[in-house]
Amino acid sequence: MFSRSLVVAAGLALSTAALGQSATTFTYQGELLSEGIPATGSYDLRFRLFDSAAGTTQLGATLCVDDITVDSGKFTVSLDFGSQFTQPGRFLEVAVRAESPDPCAVSTGFSALVPLQPVTSAP
Repeated sequence: MFSRSLVVAAGLALSTAALGQSATTFTYQGELLSEGIPATGSYDLRFRLFDSAAGTTQLGATLCVDDITVDSGKFTVSLDFGSQFTQPGRFLEVAVRAESPDPCAVSTGFSALVPLQPVTSAP
């Protein structure tokens, strides 16, 4: 069972430094714990962006990354919700499941981690 907390390893970084990324792509680095121990293995991660910490209104599409490698609890993914950052106050929901033969479109088995993570820019 996954811990109900997500520790952001290096924060959320709005970045266009990587070649081929759009101006709305950013890097998310996180740490995943399973029963209080850093997870290692392959996981499916689902991301949704909201306008408030309460998760009132979803902004943009639901993004999913199949079979991401988590090593000693740490992972990095690139996310692009489009032009959803025209004003402050955005919050990210991260949901996780152990690697599954089901594609991300099948939501069975995902556990949403709480609380939602505030999205902030980092230098």
